[in-house]
Amino acid sequence: MFGRKKKLGLALGGGAAKGLAHIGVLKVLDEYGIKPDFISGTSIGALIGSLYASGKSGLEFVDIEIKLNRNDIKKLFQVTLSGAGFISGEKISELFYPIIEVKNIDELEIPFACTACNIINGEEFIFTEGYISEAVGASISIPGIFSPVKHNKAALVDGGLVNPVPVDLVREMGANYVIAVNVLTLPKIKHKKISFPEHRNEKKIVETNVSINKRIKRFVENELNEIETVARKLTTILDIKNEINIFDVIYQSINLTERNIAEYKLKSDKPEILIEPDLKDIGHFEFNKTAQAAVLGENEMRKYIHKLKRFWK
Repeated sequence: MFGRKKKLGLALGGGAAKGLAHIGVLKVLDEYGIKPDFISGTSIGALIGSLYASGKSGLEFVDIEIKLNRNDIKKLFQVTLSGAGFISGEKISELFYPIIEVKNIDELEIPFACTACNIINGEEFIFTEGYISEAVGASISIPGIFSPVKHNKAALVDGGLVNPVPVDLVREMGANYVIAVNVLTLPKIKHKKISFPEHRNEKKIVETNVSINKRIKRFVENELNEIETVARKLTTILDIKNEINIFDVIYQSINLTERNIAEYKLKSDKPEILIEPDLKDIGHFEFNKTAQAAVLGENEMRKYIHKLKRFWK
């Protein structure tokens, strides 16, 4: 492009709904006519990166979000309760990929790659070819929430477990000037006040085997009822209340791990520009906050635009 010797790479990291900040970053790049030569992505970064690589602009993403209401999203999530994950991600492509004209990675306008984790052996699995829906579906499969994507002999889950912000991947593709977008900040989670029972006199809790068995039975029944309640709520995942719930616990745990991995990898392979918006007020599954997240990403990208323009000359 324009006779430049350097090749620009864009590495979009994972982070569930916080990854909607990528939209703001892309909007700024579009505004200045800056197109990356290569794009890599993990999880939500893989999803947005693949759509951008297909020719979608940053502004088009906002239009896409407006067209997708919660009912459109909820009806495509299938409860599986298979033991490998609560939700089957097989139909996720039906939501996003009617708006993408191409189906294969090698047909994208911008060279693209994304990463997933083979949960069987813990190794990174990189997609540089094949169906976009399969590659992105694997990269966004949050362990414990989405069922792993089967690919040959691999069982693939969220790429953030091995490469949360794939700078090295986009360098391997040929980039020697990299913009990395890290959105792994912990959200503020509201929670119910939990009160624990006071210690009781042990003499007062001596029970017969029969009464203990009854208590165990009631406990198991209550737990099963709780699981059933969770299952019923799965198809309304985007309506999660502002309190600690099973999805917060799972993803917050994963997010802590991914954030530490990202911090280590970004120190060992520093990008030329690192974008890290403050997304603490965006919850893991608050996909209804596209506009807010996009503005935060846009504002952070603008801080570095002059540095990027010097490279672009």
